[in-house]
Amino acid sequence: MIELFKSTFIILAIYLIIGLLWIAVEMLIYGQRTPRILDDIIAFLFAVSLYFNFK
Repeated sequence: MIELFKSTFIILAIYLIIGLLWIAVEMLIYGQRTPRILDDIIAFLFAVSLYFNFK
């Protein structure tokens, strides 16, 4: 059970760090956050990939 929480926390931390870095890069390039449907699709695929790689 502890291992499940540990891996879930690691996945969440990686996902949040990547997301914050992505927002920072958008701010540098565009000067504002620009939500796009493609970003949502890639984020979903990234989350699924993290889940299966840490499983």
